[in-house]
Amino acid sequence: MKSILAWACISILAFSACKKNENTIVIGEFASLTGSTATFGQSMNNGIQLAVEEFNQAGGLNGKKIELIVADDQSKPEEAKIAVLKLIKQNQVQALLG
Repeated sequence: MKSILAWACISILAFSACKKNENTIVIGEFASLTGSTATFGQSMNNGIQLAVEEFNQAGGLNGKKIELIVADDQSKPEEAKIAVLKLIKQNQVQALLG
């Protein structure tokens, strides 16, 4: 999980200067926190949150803290689409995990 997060962070470094807060990298996660596949989604979410905490405690990525915004897709494809669009348009995340 940490390698996925690291890859996502590295791939968005070029975009991080475009954000309002230049000291933060905003990553969105969409996961099945409720619904029929919630067990898997919750485990994924726990792993991603742990990786973000470890990155931030180690000084972040190139000195920038990582902010994680999580959206529940309710184990439904149509809700996943809504969650992703919200993360991109409303939250203006720089990367997506899910």
